[in-house]
Amino acid sequence: MVAPARARGGPPLTAARAQPEVDAQPEVDAQPEAPAFLDATAVDALLVGAGVPTAAQRTCDGPEETVSAAAAIGFPVALKLVAPGLVHKSDVGGVLLDIRSPEDAQRGYAELAAIAGKLGLEAWSVLVQEQAGRSDIELFIGLKRDPTFGPIVLVGAGGRLVELLDDLAIRRCPVDEAGARALLAETTAGRAVAGYRGRSLDPDGVAQAISRISQLPLHVPGLEELDVNPLSLDRVGRWRVFDARALVAGAGPASAGPVSAGSPPTAPPTAPPPRRTVDEGARQVAAIFEARSIVVVGASATDPAKPGSKVLTYLDRHGYDGAVYVVHPTAAEIAGRPCYPSIEALPAGPLDLVCLTIPAAGCADALDRCGKRGVKAAVVMTSGFGEAGADAAEQELGRIADRYRIALCGPNTIGVVGPWERLCISFTGALEAAEPRAGGIAFVTQSGALGGSLLSQAWERGLGVSRFASVGNQTGLAIADYLAYLAGDPRTRVACVVLESVVNGPALLDALALMRRAGKPVVALKTGRSAVGQSAVRSHTGALAGDARVCDAVLREAGALSVATLTELVDAVAVLERQPLPRGLRVGIVSTSGGGCAVAADLCAAARLEVPALTDAERDALAQALPSFAATQNPVDVTAQILVDPELIGRTLRIMLASERVDSLLVVLTTVPDPRAREIAAQIVECARVSGKPVAVAWTIARRLAEGGLSLLEREGVPLFPSIERAVAALAAITRYAEAR
Repeated sequence: MVAPARARGGPPLTAARAQPEVDAQPEVDAQPEAPAFLDATAVDALLVGAGVPTAAQRTCDGPEETVSAAAAIGFPVALKLVAPGLVHKSDVGGVLLDIRSPEDAQRGYAELAAIAGKLGLEAWSVLVQEQAGRSDIELFIGLKRDPTFGPIVLVGAGGRLVELLDDLAIRRCPVDEAGARALLAETTAGRAVAGYRGRSLDPDGVAQAISRISQLPLHVPGLEELDVNPLSLDRVGRWRVFDARALVAGAGPASAGPVSAGSPPTAPPTAPPPRRTVDEGARQVAAIFEARSIVVVGASATDPAKPGSKVLTYLDRHGYDGAVYVVHPTAAEIAGRPCYPSIEALPAGPLDLVCLTIPAAGCADALDRCGKRGVKAAVVMTSGFGEAGADAAEQELGRIADRYRIALCGPNTIGVVGPWERLCISFTGALEAAEPRAGGIAFVTQSGALGGSLLSQAWERGLGVSRFASVGNQTGLAIADYLAYLAGDPRTRVACVVLESVVNGPALLDALALMRRAGKPVVALKTGRSAVGQSAVRSHTGALAGDARVCDAVLREAGALSVATLTELVDAVAVLERQPLPRGLRVGIVSTSGGGCAVAADLCAAARLEVPALTDAERDALAQALPSFAATQNPVDVTAQILVDPELIGRTLRIMLASERVDSLLVVLTTVPDPRAREIAAQIVECARVSGKPVAVAWTIARRLAEGGLSLLEREGVPLFPSIERAVAALAAITRYAEAR
């Protein structure tokens, strides 16, 4: 006889017990068991132990047992076919709803048995479960142990369309109930739960379930993934888990018993611990950018296009005033500089940095010689290490750098640039620029080619750069070390980061925290966005939580502004570098075109920016400042009259920027050529300088027609965009960043 069933949900998780003592270490070559899915009974016990309410259910192996369980639970019930490897039950017809009688239960069992036979399932059973109430909303909660950042929790719309709807928010585990409510609020389904059309669906109950589920990776050994789908309302309006799958390493076969939520915790897999503290990493980066003597090893006596030769060219061309030495085994001089046959033959005295561009086979020996000579830093431009499969050679390079405490950039890097010091230890073509402009933007990038293009774009747009670092393979210094340095660098106001992979997640988050405390924005782009986790075929969590998506979410949580394209990266930093952050979502729009007003307003609405109405007093002031046929409501159309009276723009901008209803200002100009362009640009610069609010300009004109006006805006730090779309996207990005702060 089946005991009466009830909805389950025990007390919340308590602190994990300490690890038990062990008498012997496991064998070194022992291989961990492959992760396996737990059976339905084990998953249910796991959730109940965590205090998560679950639907009443029984697993049955025959028609009589199915009828008995359904009667005990109470009709109507749902019947589900469960078997190892059967991921999506509904896709094969393995979910039967509205089972309302013993006869229905018998027929349902027979139908599921036929499906199991057709699929060739050997070990299968029927799960009898209380049926969910009728609700417009089903939720999904997922867990994943990310190899870089540790356990994460995903929340969003659930049901059969979970991957198609893609309504998702992500955080690192654990989250408390307040954090869970904030996570829920980022999703459309969550906002509907909190209150839609006058109806609230117990958001506190959902937040409690999310919080308790997010604690599971801290208490359950080997929990790799968990899908809760759906979390739905029962017949009396309480949230219950109606289906869940758990992937656990070392759990044995899928029919393994329950995993206790009180079991001793195991540490999640993480990257190897860093070889240096955050402070030490920052000091090592400083040794590179503050180098006052440089040794170039590998310049060519015959080919000025070689990387080492380019370094010498750019150091000379851009005015580096420190000591520069060249090592070459046979040449007497290169680029007008005398050569030394070996590192040991260099003059006595401090040698701050060596630039290696020799073949990979000779780099370890050269670095060792530099270490013995007391060199403090090295930029190894040579490729052919880990990226080419030569892991042992790269590890040897790292060991030598550690032995002598050499600050190592690379290998496989295009180098570093410090415009303030005229330090150009790089062969990037961006240094063909006539004058590398110094400023407050730092670029830290794994891709040397992309990094060089970003550097050239920044200079072309009149943006000033504080530091540029191509980190290469990160055998020595990693992105986290550069950010830690930038947090204390008085030259840097904002940092751009291009990530391909993260060497050490915790160290990166610590460095982002330093940048946040220093009040320096970080704009980050994660490349490789189309890749998804290897478990994508096994669970919704694996499919939804791809590496780039998790990285984006974690970076945002850590205070960075995460963007999806290189254009967004440069556009966002163009605003952040010299403009204040907006205090809210409200955008004032001023244009020379009625059509431009309409386009800008539509784009703002699509970006979830507000275009607020002005007060009567502000509209009266605009009516006095503008022609009678101008539009005095936000967006404001100053009309083509600006060509006759260019001071119209200044009068309008002052009124708009003074408004308490405007947090940021977008100026949309069309075909206004020089010399009027210069006059209008001067007024925009004057107003932006004293406003205390961000101002962005979209000027849709061929550059040759308004070179004077456009150049003036760039020189004076007013963000300039060639399209309304890009200007609105940049304002939306910095507004999101300001909201997150």
